Amino acid sequence: MAGGDHPAGWPGGPGAPPPGGAVRRSGAAGGDRPGPGARPEVIFCDEPTGALDSSAAADVLGLLREAVDTGRQTVVMVTHDPVAASYADRVVFLADGTIVDDVAAPGAGAIAERLARLGGRAPRGARA
Repeated sequence: MAGGDHPAGWPGGPGAPPPGGAVRRSGAAGGDRPGPGARPEVIFCDEPTGALDSSAAADVLGLLREAVDTGRQTVVMVTHDPVAASYADRVVFLADGTIVDDVAAPGAGAIAERLARLGGRAPRGARA
């Protein structure tokens, strides 16, 4: 969606850019695709639910899950959200640029617990 491609009742009136969440949702739904029927083998997502409410986030995560389950596409997602990560078949945990764990299909609780433990790591160069 470009500025002005929205109903006249949106905040800012006709010609104003749409709210950021609307732009994110339209892009996730395929609004920014290069052409009709384009289906990339790999979809890269950087915090795809970061600025969305819980309902819109669930919609986006459902679309990504569907891309894997029915579209046979690969999704590579970077997120700090345990719920978003729980949609994955595999979660790779990084700390300071290094892989520190790799878990198959963990639930949101297990992901949150692992992230909390990673948060307690001493920074590089810190003395024990």
